[in-house]
Order: sequence, then structure tokens, then C-alpha cells
Amino acid sequence: MGSYNIYLGDLGNSNLSDSEKATIKSTLEGWFGKIVDAGDTAIVNWVTTEPASIQEHELLVYFVGTRSSTILKFMPGSKGGGTDNGYTAFGNSITGSEVYVSNSRTGLAQIAFHELMHNKLQLDDANLHKKDGLATIPIPPSGSPSDKNNSDMKAALKNKNKQWTGGWLASKDPMNTYM
Repeated sequence: MGSYNIYLGDLGNSNLSDSEKATIKSTLEGWFGKIVDAGDTAIVNWVTTEPASIQEHELLVYFVGTRSSTILKFMPGSKGGGTDNGYTAFGNSITGSEVYVSNSRTGLAQIAFHELMHNKLQLDDANLHKKDGLATIPIPPSGSPSDKNNSDMKAALKNKNKQWTGGWLASKDPMNTYM
């Protein structure tokens, strides 16, 4: 019996209420609870500092205020992109995901799951968006992962995709003009 960690990064500018955070957390726990191996537990936690022991098979998604306040522009190898709702970048053997809160105050768990599919499956827009469920664009704000989304994620859950944890440092660097 083990646990699988999903970290929700709060860099301090998302302006999410405690209630919104609780809803996102519980929704993602429910969805990932169906994905992890039998007997394992999905643990979803909000973090305000870099997780000390994030494993390469675990996931991290940042919640930032707006697309213009993207933190992933500071990730080595990131080329920019995404939609008005979120973005996942692959570069230099690391992966980063973020959700833009102000553009969509509803469906934030759905957007986070969508970005985490990009992250874990290592699929670009063209390859992920042709799938069903929460992989589609636009992301259904009251949707949930399809059976295929769940099976794809379950098959990839132990893949090692090192997460970029530099968001906290980058957000505090005054030269980044981030905050």
C-alpha cells in the first residue's frame, strides 16, 4: 500500500479562496483515487513552497493569477504557448504545468487535470486534444475524466517526468518582474 502525491502550487498570486482550494483538492483526489493502483492512495496537497521530496513520477501544477503572470516562461527550455486557461511545457528533461485562475474561476480542477494529462502523458496539444473527456478543447467546466482519460493516466502514472520546482524561486526574483 503506497501513496501518490499530486502537488498544487500556490505562488501567492492566484487569489483562490480556501473554499475554492478545498473543492479543487477534493475533486482531484476523487479522480486520482480511481487512477492509482488498488490499495494505493492519491494525496493532493496545496503547497506554498517547493516540495522537499517530490519524486520524479509525481505531479506538480502551479496555480497563477493570469496568463500574463505565467511562471513557466522562466522554466529552462520552455517555449511558451498554451491557452487562456493553462499551459504545460516540456524542456531540458523537465516538465512544468500551470493553471490561469482569473480566466476561469469555474472548472479549475478540470483545467488542472487537463494540464496534468499533458504533463504525465507528455503529449502536445495536437495529440492530447484529439482524445475525449477532459483532454478536449474547450475543457468542459463541469466535466470529469473519461474512462479513456483514466486508463491513459493509470498506464503513465509511474513514468518519470521530473517536475520543474523552480516556480517559487522565480516568483521571488525581483528581476523577473513576476509579482
